[in-house]
Amino acid sequence: MYMFLEELKTHIPEMDTLAKQLDYVSTSPLVYPPPELYQEPPVQLKNRAIQRIKDYKAYFLKTNNFTDLINDLILAEQELQAAHDLFLKRYNYKEASVCLINLGDSLRMRSRNKESDRSYKQAYKLSREHNLKVQEAHALVGLSRIANNDKRFSEAISFAVHAEKICNSLEPKDYECLVLALTQTALAQNKLLNLGGALYNLNRIIALSKDKSLPTKQAQTTRMYALVDIGDIYYNLGRKFSGVETGDYAEANSDLSQQAYAAAKENYTKGIELTKKLGFKGLEKRYQNLKNIINSEARRSKYFLSNHVKMTEILKNSPALNPKTPNDIVYSDHFIRYGNLLSDFNFSMESLFNNLKEMDATPYDKLIMEGQLYSITGQIDKTIKAFHKAVNLMEAHRAYLLEEDSRQALLATRGRSKIYINLALAFLEQGDNAKAFHYLEHNRARTLADLVLSSRNITFGSQAEQKLFTNLHEQELQLAKGYRSLLESDPLTGPSPQKISQVRKMELAYQKLKQKISLKAPRMTQLIESRPVTLASIQADMRKNCYEMLYYLIDSTQLIIWHITDDAVDVKSVFVHEKMLIDKVKTLREKLENIHANEFSDKLSRQLFLFLIQPMKDKLKKKNLVIVPDKFLHSLPFQVLKSPNGHYFGELKALSYAPSATVLANLKVSSNLSNLRLLAVAAEDFQGTANDVDKILPFYSDNKYFVTGNINKKNLLRLLTEKEYNLLHLSLHGSFDLNNPMLSYLTVGPNERLNATEMFALPLNKTRLVTLSACEIGKVNVEASNEISGMLRALLYAGAQSLLLPAWKIDAEATALWMEAFYRTGQTLPPAKAAKEALLSLKSNKKYKHPRYWGGFLLTGK
Repeated sequence: MYMFLEELKTHIPEMDTLAKQLDYVSTSPLVYPPPELYQEPPVQLKNRAIQRIKDYKAYFLKTNNFTDLINDLILAEQELQAAHDLFLKRYNYKEASVCLINLGDSLRMRSRNKESDRSYKQAYKLSREHNLKVQEAHALVGLSRIANNDKRFSEAISFAVHAEKICNSLEPKDYECLVLALTQTALAQNKLLNLGGALYNLNRIIALSKDKSLPTKQAQTTRMYALVDIGDIYYNLGRKFSGVETGDYAEANSDLSQQAYAAAKENYTKGIELTKKLGFKGLEKRYQNLKNIINSEARRSKYFLSNHVKMTEILKNSPALNPKTPNDIVYSDHFIRYGNLLSDFNFSMESLFNNLKEMDATPYDKLIMEGQLYSITGQIDKTIKAFHKAVNLMEAHRAYLLEEDSRQALLATRGRSKIYINLALAFLEQGDNAKAFHYLEHNRARTLADLVLSSRNITFGSQAEQKLFTNLHEQELQLAKGYRSLLESDPLTGPSPQKISQVRKMELAYQKLKQKISLKAPRMTQLIESRPVTLASIQADMRKNCYEMLYYLIDSTQLIIWHITDDAVDVKSVFVHEKMLIDKVKTLREKLENIHANEFSDKLSRQLFLFLIQPMKDKLKKKNLVIVPDKFLHSLPFQVLKSPNGHYFGELKALSYAPSATVLANLKVSSNLSNLRLLAVAAEDFQGTANDVDKILPFYSDNKYFVTGNINKKNLLRLLTEKEYNLLHLSLHGSFDLNNPMLSYLTVGPNERLNATEMFALPLNKTRLVTLSACEIGKVNVEASNEISGMLRALLYAGAQSLLLPAWKIDAEATALWMEAFYRTGQTLPPAKAAKEALLSLKSNKKYKHPRYWGGFLLTGK
């Protein structure tokens, strides 16, 4: 135990630090009792209130019903507040502390966590001031419970460990408080995935329960809770080893998962036996339902893993996952896998839904699980209904995501985006392509809006825009606090009319501000709101601008390919595991980037063509093709994929890319690059850079301005503002931040950085094309699946109609030749066709025939 405490010191604040924080707690009353209560003796008030709380707990344990006697808790709170006030007047600080601790318990049982926390803090402060060690320990346990409820797990451990130290110093020991402290430590450790520490502390509780000095019922109750908590830990281990948590069955271990599930069932069985002895019928029913869930999941896990092992062996060398010919690819028109899974386990929908009701999960998570249950049985209408409710619930509570840390977590895990994908797949299965497309685009737009609103340092082109964005950010944070105050109101009485009125006023002000933004800064509306383009609108744009689209969605065991033209939509599900696809893309990228690797992976190039292009190859009719990738496909240059007849895809089509169809719809088509005003900026110390720029300057005679050497941000902005250049060619050092795309930057001059957040303010409204030729700023992290380049989005927002970015560091001479061919053919051809001609030109040079030299230039636009 001492080693454990020493380890805690490295990441948990000392109690002295916490004590200083608690000194600032308000001492105002938490409850306002009726005046007549102050006429009664305080001891009588306290005892009556504590008995009410005990009766409430006993009733809950027998019935599992927490609403019937809720009014008794409210009466108990009034009695405890009155008793506390009377005890204070008599300088009886011990009894006043006891009242505050029980008041905190009652408020916590009514989910009034904020008030409960304040009550425990008042009790802690009072007991600490008057050296009341028993009450200090109980107050710390209460604070630990609240911290666990609020997911402040490190604080919960700190409070509980210090309570434990006090309990161990007491004579006689306070076993009840010690057990509660150990329990809270174990619960927090379980959430922090320190399962060994959690099991250690729960086993200590079981050892304490065997003390013969304890009353039998107290010992049995203590052991019952500990056994069930241990069962929960083994259940989590079972989920971890089975791959249920991640959906990655490749790393699962069937033997370990089944051992963990068996241990979970064993501990739950022992706990249930004790509930029967104690007469806790409500808890008995609850625990039995949870045990049934563990049984169901254990059998399902065993079934899946055994089939996964067999399937992995079958598919290891299967043509379906290692294709050599078009006939090897397996694809279909179905997007949700369902069948007789439930009959395999002898389950019924009724039993599963009963178990779902008993699960300790949020309403959002329960709706997700409900939708998944319907989907595996092929009940698509009900699947859509459940997922749609989940989407609405998430959008309604998105105010919680306005805080920076929450938004960044959302972007890192992409966890919440899964619901949009699930809903889109259900609509695809139903044959409703328009609605499926809407939710996929909504997901992309929402992710971008979250990224932008989490970046508080974004700079806009005018003071008016900047002020609007700042006001919007401030109002959203205020609105988030307002929503939180409503949700934290008393569950019985609900929020007060004053609170509701205040939040409504904030909502009205927020809507007025958004209307003002849509009028005065309409482009900002596209940036901060999820307003996806419709399928019909993008098809109308195709008719006008003569292009077609391949649109991708990656799910765990399938690749969804959309082929969209001006008058038709075709969608296919290609059988391929996401992990296998990642490995193939990653390996191909590594071979393209490695300047020392002479061999090109022709096999991988052909395989990826078969997966990504072949299912729609015969339907591709137009010369211009826009690729809208998903996840790690943003890191793949499709032009290097080789068709079965030996041609690279970049030789067959004029390719361009877009982060989403919504972004693409707002871009204009450039007829060609002739008769435009060029601003070229080059870093003086960049080897080969001057050669790169020298190659393109002759195409613009007098309509050019070339800067080399020490240009700073201020001068660059001045040049862009004064002349309104149509072409911007930047050969500068740059860095792409894989973890936070908004921190990507270009080096301007010797010491200045032009960050992505500052590029929103660049005056590029009349800029046809922005080229970044000498860095790897177009790079994406293959494994992080981060499809948003902050710099790319910033330049598009600033007004650029197309972008040309290198995906990796490309040989300087090859870059110069590619750029020369691109700008030369661009005098008569649009950018996408000019990029194709530049590819063909460089590829024909024997020195640069390797795709590394000509395959890394990515054009964003139409």
